[in-house]
Amino acid sequence: MKRLGLLLIEKAPLFLAGEVVVALTFRAETRVGALSLNPAQPLGFRLEKMLNTYWQYIASGFWPAKLSVLYPPPASFPWWRTAWPVVFFAALSLAWQSRRQIAVWRNTLTLFDHANRVTKNNYVAMNNVAWVLATDPRDNRSPEARALDYAREACKLTKYQADRMLDTLALCLANTGHRLQARSIWLQAAAIAQRQGRPRDTAAYLRKRGACVLSTHRPSLSHPIIPQTH
Repeated sequence: MKRLGLLLIEKAPLFLAGEVVVALTFRAETRVGALSLNPAQPLGFRLEKMLNTYWQYIASGFWPAKLSVLYPPPASFPWWRTAWPVVFFAALSLAWQSRRQIAVWRNTLTLFDHANRVTKNNYVAMNNVAWVLATDPRDNRSPEARALDYAREACKLTKYQADRMLDTLALCLANTGHRLQARSIWLQAAAIAQRQGRPRDTAAYLRKRGACVLSTHRPSLSHPIIPQTH
């Protein structure tokens, strides 16, 4: 944000000069009547003319015939020539948006990364990104550190009272070498799961992960992604 502010200050003189030129040009053109409205061509007619001009430009690009320096406006335009540019640009916009959405659905990481970008305080999406990075680090830019940041933020948003978020945080800590802290977090998650009435095997599973983190074996990675929203 600070860099953006400096850039805006740097470009401010150029913006000001542009506004001055626009104002002077508008005043000069208004004086000679160049900007006066023609009552014979109302706004609706001008919009139709604009859409038909797009059609003519595209057609002339493929077949440059019957070109003229001046085209007198017709009395009316065929409806299909007016509707065609609207349909064309709508289809083009839809195709572009679809391409962007398909890129979001490429894999689990891109899906939940997108969820984090377009929503605020989405602790479920943060937890899922952290888990994917911790278990399958395809991102070459320090995936363990990135996973740990997401996991900590998810736990912070749930006030460290969600056993699944704590499970992810403990795994991220274990992956970054903080095994004693990871063990403490897993035991805390097991206590919360038991207190909240989760199935007995959930608490036992979390205790087991906490017990084996200090051994040479890597903790089990059977914790599922949780695609839920709250």
